[in-house]
Amino acid sequence: MTKRVKSIRILRAAGSKLRSDRGASITMALLFFIVCAVIGSVVLAAGSASAGRMSSMTATDQRYFSVSSAAQLIREQIEGSSVTVVSERTILEEVTREYYLNAEGEAETRNTATTVSSDPLYPRFSAQIDGVSISRGSSLLADAAIDLIFGQDTYDFASQTAWDHTIGTVSSAVTKDLVIDPKIGGASDPDLLVDVHAVLNTDGTMTLSFTNTNGSEKYTLIFTCTPHFSTQNSEHQNSLSYSVVEKEPETNIFISTESLEVTSVRTNTVTWTVSEISKG
Repeated sequence: MTKRVKSIRILRAAGSKLRSDRGASITMALLFFIVCAVIGSVVLAAGSASAGRMSSMTATDQRYFSVSSAAQLIREQIEGSSVTVVSERTILEEVTREYYLNAEGEAETRNTATTVSSDPLYPRFSAQIDGVSISRGSSLLADAAIDLIFGQDTYDFASQTAWDHTIGTVSSAVTKDLVIDPKIGGASDPDLLVDVHAVLNTDGTMTLSFTNTNGSEKYTLIFTCTPHFSTQNSEHQNSLSYSVVEKEPETNIFISTESLEVTSVRTNTVTWTVSEISKG
């Protein structure tokens, strides 16, 4: 074989290798694998970060919904509910009347005097919410209504001051606190406890604040409640004794004296509406 022939064969073999795509296929496969690995790692990292955010968001949502649910529960109990407070006072009166009998035998009153012969008695006090009897301390609404009707937080129902109070105001703000526990499966979750702070303001409005008891992130909702009043008064008189004497003989001027038991019944009804809702 001549040198020329060998040279031709060598050149042909080199050209064949240059035109071959075996090495290129392996390179492309390796490049594709690297690209997929990079994309996979990015997706995995993003998924982990998103899962962390979702976990945090779930806990945050639970705290928010516990506050909003507690507020909605109280709102449903407040709006449309009425508190009726009935109080009764009994006094003994002595009514003295001086009158003149004219020629026709008709009595012409000359003057009348009424005196209270005993201190007032306050034998009855009762309160109801939507027709159900309650006592002080058993209901936030009942306590607020009683305070507004009698004008003070600590009081004696059997007092003229309480009877004469102008309904709808209190002398100083009254505060009360409670905790709402939305138990899940019968168990308490400290992260879902809600503090309720109630303030009965001197103008008669009531402010309710709902806030998470625990946790670094706390949500607050504030209700302003406005009371509406209606009052009915009734009175019953019971005559205990009656007497008549002539003031002076043959003057036709007489004096009558009557002892009366006068019972006054006052029925106050208070209803509430949530007039304003805001975030704390």
